[in-house]
Order: sequence, then structure tokens, then C-alpha cells
Amino acid sequence: MRLMISVCLFILALIILPVIVILSFKSYRDYFRRKKANHSTVKALSLTVIEGLVDIIMCVL
Repeated sequence: MRLMISVCLFILALIILPVIVILSFKSYRDYFRRKKANHSTVKALSLTVIEGLVDIIMCVL
């Protein structure tokens, strides 16, 4: 039972993760275009978001 729940959560995360990343990357890009910041900041922020989500998934599993 616990395995099925974790598998379902994993599949949900695989579906939701790309959507979150794409949406957050677009909003970051628009924000930093207005702020005239470099793209490395955007990449660092999106990487930290991805790493945090991966940590959450690993804790569930």
C-alpha cells in the first residue's frame, strides 16, 4: 500500500515538475528582463527550485 502511494506521488511529481519549472522559468525570465539581470541568476534559481523538489520526492520515497 505504501509503495503504491509513493509510486503515485512520484508519477504526479514527474507530471507537475516540468510545468512548475517552465512556468517559474518564464516568470523569472520576464522579471529579470525588466531588472536587466544576467541569465546565470535565472539558471541558479531554477536549479535550486528543482533541487528542493527532488529532495521532497526523496523524503516521500
